[in-house]
Amino acid sequence: MATVAEASRFILMKVFRLQRSESLIVVTDTKRRRLAEKFFAVAKGATPHAVLVEIPELSLSGQEPPRGIAEAMGGFDAAVLMTTASLTHTVATTLARKRGARIASMPGITETMMRSGIVTDLVRIIRTNRRLMPYLSRGKTITITAPGGTDITASIAGRRPHADDGLLHRRGGLINIPSGEVFIAPVEGTAHGRYVVDATIAGGRAKSLSISVERGRAAGFSGDRAREVSALFRRPELKRYGRRVYTVAEIGIGTNPTARIVGSTLQDEKVLGTAHIALGKNTGFGGRTEVPVHYDGVFRRPTIAIDGRAIMQDGRLLV
Repeated sequence: MATVAEASRFILMKVFRLQRSESLIVVTDTKRRRLAEKFFAVAKGATPHAVLVEIPELSLSGQEPPRGIAEAMGGFDAAVLMTTASLTHTVATTLARKRGARIASMPGITETMMRSGIVTDLVRIIRTNRRLMPYLSRGKTITITAPGGTDITASIAGRRPHADDGLLHRRGGLINIPSGEVFIAPVEGTAHGRYVVDATIAGGRAKSLSISVERGRAAGFSGDRAREVSALFRRPELKRYGRRVYTVAEIGIGTNPTARIVGSTLQDEKVLGTAHIALGKNTGFGGRTEVPVHYDGVFRRPTIAIDGRAIMQDGRLLV
């Protein structure tokens, strides 16, 4: 178990490989400010060009931050987003990356997660991701089942997979921290079946939230937390987007051998032996759905096959 200071140094020195000549911006909100200040205290020792900025707490993951944040982030070599709602899949983050900023997004980060999920074996994550990526790159159809009741199929033909290796050494890079996953945007309109979230969704634990999928979109919610989660997609600010908010936007596989399920999507979706499916926005990683919402549902012990070949069985890697 690492300390917050040790985890902070790991992010700065291992993940970013930050140089003293480089600049760093830490973006936080009121709810996460106390933890961000602990990180910032370490960051100031790594570079004299560090700045801490607080924004209002956003109500939805994927919602755009206040104007000027994208421009501010793009003016720094590195950015750490320690916020409550996720800024990962926002236009602000995309624009900052285009200007060269290396961005670590940490939505919902807690002190427990800083201590338990960040200091990990990055070499092992990279090797695991590299074994999985060719199957997703060449694959046309992905099928996922799990003991909780998940049974879903989608086309990934022509879509490029992405790997979160836990490294931010190149300009314009973007990862989540804790890190460790491979993910892809399935072809819109092709996913069908259902997935049952038995780990985490929308910032909290779930035991058996079943989400049925028809023609690439969520068609119904049942089980625990169904009313709460379905209400997230019916918020007044999302009404003008219609049923696009229900798009199956992402399929991901956790590859972090150190992380454990703690009840936060940010960490739980990275746990080796889990998979996750997200609804909402995916334009930032190869999809075509542009909506201001993105929620991942994490489930345990998946069996995953690509074009009929199993790459994971009951949460155990086969490749």
